[in-house]
Amino acid sequence: QDPGEAQVFFDGSNASGLTGAGTNIFTVTQGADGTVYAGDGDADAVFSLRDNNGNGNAQGRGEAKLWFSSNNAEGLTLQTPNGIAVGNDGAVYVVEADTLGNPSGDFVYRTVDLNNDGDAEDLGESSVWLDLSALEPASSAFEIAFDGDTAYISDTAGGSPRIYRARDADGSGVIEATEVNVFI
Repeated sequence: QDPGEAQVFFDGSNASGLTGAGTNIFTVTQGADGTVYAGDGDADAVFSLRDNNGNGNAQGRGEAKLWFSSNNAEGLTLQTPNGIAVGNDGAVYVVEADTLGNPSGDFVYRTVDLNNDGDAEDLGESSVWLDLSALEPASSAFEIAFDGDTAYISDTAGGSPRIYRARDADGSGVIEATEVNVFI
């Protein structure tokens, strides 16, 4: 690394006006519009980060926002946002891993900002896209990536390590049993 080749993009400081952000980032992804989504293991939340003023970071006021948390209107739990990916449909998919060992389960959530308020916390903006616990009771999913409309989800620490392949073929917004299989 030479001087000037790297800089802090976001460090969880209050300069952005965001409160409650930790510094235990598990996963990041970037959307087509340049927004970076970061899953924070301390805050158990996903933040959206965007360099609005062009200075190379998301440290300025309003550049970091809460995207999704357990305080969402749908009541979906978010204990550990292990993986995040933006799908071709523009939705942000969040892998929820039940790392606390309670019966909440492991899921992939589909999140969207329908009312343009900058988050996916409101009614109708988040849903269970894939119930990983129904596929493998000892699931402990970590990451998600898309290749076109097909998602690949790594579940490498559960009872039977595997990678799932999922595609919402019928466009229902939910992955059904016939739309997911063990890829590896």
